[in-house]
Amino acid sequence: MKTLKQLNEEARRLLLSISGKTYKGKTFPKMKVPKNPKLLSTSYKVEKGRAKGIKTSILYLSPSDSSGITLKSGKLFNSCPFSSDGCRSGCLGTSSGQMRFFSSFNSRAWKTALYLADFPLFKSLILKEVEREKKSAEKEGLVYALRLDGTSDLGISERLKKDIPQGVKLYEYTKDLERIRRAKGDRIHYTFSASEKGNSQEGARLAREKGFSTAAIVPKDFGGSISEKYSLIHQVYGSKPSGLYLEDGDTTDARFLDNSGSLVFLKVKGGKKVEKALGGMVFNV
Repeated sequence: MKTLKQLNEEARRLLLSISGKTYKGKTFPKMKVPKNPKLLSTSYKVEKGRAKGIKTSILYLSPSDSSGITLKSGKLFNSCPFSSDGCRSGCLGTSSGQMRFFSSFNSRAWKTALYLADFPLFKSLILKEVEREKKSAEKEGLVYALRLDGTSDLGISERLKKDIPQGVKLYEYTKDLERIRRAKGDRIHYTFSASEKGNSQEGARLAREKGFSTAAIVPKDFGGSISEKYSLIHQVYGSKPSGLYLEDGDTTDARFLDNSGSLVFLKVKGGKKVEKALGGMVFNV
């Protein structure tokens, strides 16, 4: 079995060889390849989970078609096939937050390139990193959590769940109704991402029935008054479910801690420009 160092070296060689070239029918843009390719990372928000005894790793790929990787069909690879117009326009990966800077953009690009160029190598590297991070979490007395579609919606956790060690808390946000529909809830906690799409209310109701969460973006000035909450619930579900829990999604990213069937509100990040770009993704209440 290859060591993490060996896998890093193999990934680096591959990425250097395909940068700016066509490989296996896919054309890759030029990338700055790190000396030690690491797939998993963290963020300020997920670090808040430490206060609840959780250590979290997230995989950030290039959102939507921002990787610039061209497929054999001539189309750009899209890592978010279920996204809405508002979601693509106002995505954290392109319009706001620290991830808009070149270093983050480049990091997501080479990770996406590795995912497409050699999935078995990508998978091996992920599992080795998970093994290391899980041991680190246990030494600190923390629960280890993992989110593999941090800025994508490809169902990576679903593909890898049989290989990921028990005890790792897997969780994802998704707009894929079919993924929610076939989920059993035994390994992966899903949060359905509500949007302006026509099937959003169906997805929100389905997630609630399954005991999963639903997330909705609200304006920065959302105060959480009773009238605002009722308005939000009606817009997200099309009706008022009984016994509904509302969660503040900005306090932690650990959605698997939510009460069953919760509605999670997330305030817009990035100001009026991003809020405008998000359009219908923001539930004005």
